[in-house]
Amino acid sequence: MRQDQYLKFQALSEKLADAVLVDVDPSTWSAHGLTASEMTQQQRGDAYWSRKMALSSISVLMRVDSLIGQQQGFGTTPPKPSAPEDEGTQQLDAEIAQAEKDAAKVLERVMSGRKP
Repeated sequence: MRQDQYLKFQALSEKLADAVLVDVDPSTWSAHGLTASEMTQQQRGDAYWSRKMALSSISVLMRVDSLIGQQQGFGTTPPKPSAPEDEGTQQLDAEIAQAEKDAAKVLERVMSGRKP
């Protein structure tokens, strides 16, 4: 992505965030404050459409932000730990290595027909 496109996506993301804030506000939905039994069939359909529109707006914003994040290098790759391994982890690794060596010796004895 070119730098000018990246900047346009950032500006678009800000505009979309403003639109999402309006779309997800329940007070702006059709038939706000009415229960389902109080609504006409048309009002129920309009209320459903309002909620669906809010979800769609969120989805578009998330996808644009995902594109921006991938461009920034925050894609799906998890961050590498920056802290050095602590003593507990090093000790556990040493114990695992020793256990693997012992298991290899036992396997070698079994394969050669000797008793452990």
